[in-house]
Amino acid sequence: MGSNYTRSSRISRPLRTKIFDRDGRVCVYCGSCEDLSVDHILPKSLGGGDEEENLVTSCGRCNSMKGAKSAATIIELWAQRRLGENTRG
Repeated sequence: MGSNYTRSSRISRPLRTKIFDRDGRVCVYCGSCEDLSVDHILPKSLGGGDEEENLVTSCGRCNSMKGAKSAATIIELWAQRRLGENTRG
């Protein structure tokens, strides 16, 4: 393995609560309030850290769909999918 990526311990409860409160306790990607967790905007495997600025509230579905991709990549893919749905007649 050529990667220096190692999974660190969980995000602290106070920081997790702060992120949930900041984001209104809804998934920033889809607006769901079910099965919430904290997601890294830039995944740790791509060099992202546990700083508040790199964390958002995400539902389990969006978090698992996002995987190790950056949030910007996911938003672009979802926008393309949504545009495709809106152009179907």
